[in-house]
Amino acid sequence: MLRYICAAFILLTVTEAWPQPPSLNFEWISNRDGLPSNDIRYAAEDQDGFLWLATRRCLTRYDGYAFKNIGFTTTFSVAADKASILFTEPSRQLRAIDVKTFQVKDLVGEKEGGGNCVFVDSAGNYWFSDRDGINRYHPPTGTNRFYPLKQTSFKWHKGSVVETSTGEIWVLGMEVGLFKYDRQRDTLICKVGLDCPDPAFGPEGKFAQGAIDEHDVIWGASLSPSTGLFRYDTRNESMVHYLLPDRETVTAVLPGKIETNRDVIWIGTETRLGIFFPDEQQFYFFEEIMAEDFYVYYIFESPRTGIVWFCTNAGLMAFNPHHQAIQTHRLPATLPSSDLKVNVVQKDPNRPGIYWLGLSREGLLKWDRPNNSTQFFPYPHFPHRSETNWILRGNEDQLLIGVNQWQAWADGEASPADNRFEGVFCFDTQQEEFLPTPFQIHHSFFSVPFYSLGLKDHAGRLWLGNHYEGIQVIDLTTNRKVPVFSQEAHDQLMENGNWIMDLFEDSRQRIWLATYQGVFYFDETTGHFVQIDHPPDDKKEIYSNAFLKLTEDNRGNMWVAGWHILIKMDPDGKILGEWSEENGIYDWEIRKIGVDPKNHIWLGTFDGLHSFDEQQNTFNRLTVNDGLISNNTLSGFYFDDRKKLIVGHQGGWNTVDPDQLNYQERGANITISTIRVNGQEFPVDWNQPFQLKRSQNAIGFDFSALDFLKINDTRYAYLLEGVDKNWTVTSGTPQAYYTNLLPKNYHFRVTTLNSAGQRDPREASVLFSIRAAYYETIWFKTLGIILISGLVYGFYRYRINQLLQMQTIREKISQDLHDEVGTALTNIEILAHLSAKKGADQFSYHQKILEVARTSNEALHQIVWSLKPESERMEQIVLKLTRYAVETLEPLGISLYLQVPEDLKDLKMSAEQRRDLFLVFKEAINNICKHARADRVVISMEIHRRSFRLCLEDDGIGFDPAAVPKNNKNGMINMQNRLGKWHGRLEWRSEKNEGTRVEIQLPIP
Repeated sequence: MLRYICAAFILLTVTEAWPQPPSLNFEWISNRDGLPSNDIRYAAEDQDGFLWLATRRCLTRYDGYAFKNIGFTTTFSVAADKASILFTEPSRQLRAIDVKTFQVKDLVGEKEGGGNCVFVDSAGNYWFSDRDGINRYHPPTGTNRFYPLKQTSFKWHKGSVVETSTGEIWVLGMEVGLFKYDRQRDTLICKVGLDCPDPAFGPEGKFAQGAIDEHDVIWGASLSPSTGLFRYDTRNESMVHYLLPDRETVTAVLPGKIETNRDVIWIGTETRLGIFFPDEQQFYFFEEIMAEDFYVYYIFESPRTGIVWFCTNAGLMAFNPHHQAIQTHRLPATLPSSDLKVNVVQKDPNRPGIYWLGLSREGLLKWDRPNNSTQFFPYPHFPHRSETNWILRGNEDQLLIGVNQWQAWADGEASPADNRFEGVFCFDTQQEEFLPTPFQIHHSFFSVPFYSLGLKDHAGRLWLGNHYEGIQVIDLTTNRKVPVFSQEAHDQLMENGNWIMDLFEDSRQRIWLATYQGVFYFDETTGHFVQIDHPPDDKKEIYSNAFLKLTEDNRGNMWVAGWHILIKMDPDGKILGEWSEENGIYDWEIRKIGVDPKNHIWLGTFDGLHSFDEQQNTFNRLTVNDGLISNNTLSGFYFDDRKKLIVGHQGGWNTVDPDQLNYQERGANITISTIRVNGQEFPVDWNQPFQLKRSQNAIGFDFSALDFLKINDTRYAYLLEGVDKNWTVTSGTPQAYYTNLLPKNYHFRVTTLNSAGQRDPREASVLFSIRAAYYETIWFKTLGIILISGLVYGFYRYRINQLLQMQTIREKISQDLHDEVGTALTNIEILAHLSAKKGADQFSYHQKILEVARTSNEALHQIVWSLKPESERMEQIVLKLTRYAVETLEPLGISLYLQVPEDLKDLKMSAEQRRDLFLVFKEAINNICKHARADRVVISMEIHRRSFRLCLEDDGIGFDPAAVPKNNKNGMINMQNRLGKWHGRLEWRSEKNEGTRVEIQLPIP
């Protein structure tokens, strides 16, 4: 998020009281980083560590990565109270927002001008000002008490509130004075200002805002340039004014501490930021923070991190006290090029506090450290192509400077007789001028003037090294080459394309070499280069990498750095230990190495400055977040007289004080920033378990360590229990997202990783669950199983009943065939035997046989008809009944009138039901034929609400139902029973000589 932030090195004006003012690093956050507005009025921090800002555009929350904006209205001030943030607006006096659910509620209603300077005291009261006075809101009762202040020409808010360590409330009134709150009388007592009874404290009452220090002293901003900064001691009620150098108006103040716990008062004005040291009563202003003036509205210090936040009209500025052990120094803008880098650092041979900086091109820079001034000396030959590699103390006041001179004799201007230049320069530090090189160098050592390595040994010999061409040695007393080793020994060292990367002389005066093919030392007694013992087989892959740099620690052990490896050896080259990325080295390219007075090993890498504590076996990594100009620390590695490490960068250099470094732990404030469900923000208190619907099965988490780093390279590890089997590590955007989650309980966990990749035991976690859909619940599944089982059983019972019904039908058919056909056949057989006897009336018997055969045929036809599938249709049933009536009544001369319904297509009857209907109908027709003596019969049929109604009316003699013979009654009972089996109904209505009406009603399934 802070990728656009720049760190500003501040050089304060030198005074007698403080000859070298402190250098402080600041960070800027602007709308380029996501701020909704660069006009920031107020700041507060909630209990989780989020920073809340009142801006000209809206209220916003900052987590170190992103800003969450609330509403679209200008916010004047903010304050934190337990689970809510209080804020004021131009029209609403006091509002509160829940920090978890983001629900906003009004506490004190609308008023012209709204509220400002909200403050929460130790008793839980909310104080805020408006245009007319001061308000005190009491949350338990929801009541607001107003304290009016004298009206003046000033038409803005009337004051701000501070509280002492004993709970005393003081009000700094705009243009009206300083007031103390009397709890017993519930009133404000004027101590300084227009209403003060003491004339000595009457006129000076143009206060703006203030803050209180640990000694219960109020430091206040004054609206009057003539009063400047004021100090009011609440214990003895004394006041002192400190005028600013340019009589500026103070707009914001905050007591704090910098450096080694030194008291300081931060000062904000209408144009700049400064500090005031109470012990020396001196102001200093930071002139180089921004090119333009800026207005400081409010200064806030985080109680968690100690970061001081400055609310201005040009954005949000931060001072991180944990990142002040690293001071920044910039190259002067007057250098020939703007992209130069500090490659080499060397102290002056005779003058304390003077350092010489070799640049990546152009020349040499003199740094007068006490005066913090610089002076540039261009190289005398091809300066824009001379890359500084090393600086050594030569004879007396001279410096020898080795460069890669990329011109390399190509221009034809350098004569073999001209020995002043060609890759090694000589500089006189007293005369401050370049001298001719004291030894013959032109075409004397290497094929090109690339002097990559330089070493002056105990014997005053200069060892010159070219990475790929080897080593030459010069005696600086005679300025001639000396043969300290044979050509054969040198060729063996350089064979197979070996490169020499570093030269180092230890405390025992032994020369060591780091090369691409291992570590060597020079045995001067034999004149050979001896390689240290080969590592065991299981280490060969590790040690096969090139070695780049050597040094010696305070105990005489050698340390060698290379690609992917750091090695510790005893003075004889025996390996005592090795470390790599697995142990906490963040970057695999180590090109610089040094040792501080505490025997900590310092490593310069492409991605950060590392400090290794062997006793704790821990690596700490410093980056731009800690104040470095850049993470590339491969240049200018040098421990100065003050035991501070100087590291070169492009554009400047850093000084690192190991004793003051405070390796701020990351992850201490790890928290969940935002939860998103189905892509939409889900405001919920995630400190408590919550439940989601089945459709809410896509959830995302934003998280932050709340360390507010300049470049947020914090590494995180997260795990969703119930989904992930292993932790997921991310160093990019701190987010996790899951989709298509199943209904169950989940536990999301997130933490940070240290440089060794180990998880911090402190975690932020969220418990949640997804409800199952109704069709996924146990009760639904149980009900489904029961239903399916019931359906299966019902189908089983249906099949059984069908089989039983079929069996019954078969038995019925068998019985009917036996009763109807079988009996008829038996009768035919008997009649045939009787007709065969002598004297028998054969004609009569034949007539009887024909009658029995006709009856049997009709019965058989009836059985077959009841079994045919097409007979199920109602139209077939009606046709059958109609045909039977016609065939039975017409031969007897009885007239028949039929009324049949038209729409019968979709109605059906089972075989047994239609058989019973036909038999009942047949019995009714037969009764008419036998007993009615009718001339006319009317048969009507209708379908009503899935019920079949059949009515037979005749004009016969009728009968008295009470006088019906017993055998006829049995027939009527049988008819009733057949219909009753199907929940049908049979009704008779008849009178003497009035005919008979029979009504049959049968439900249709």
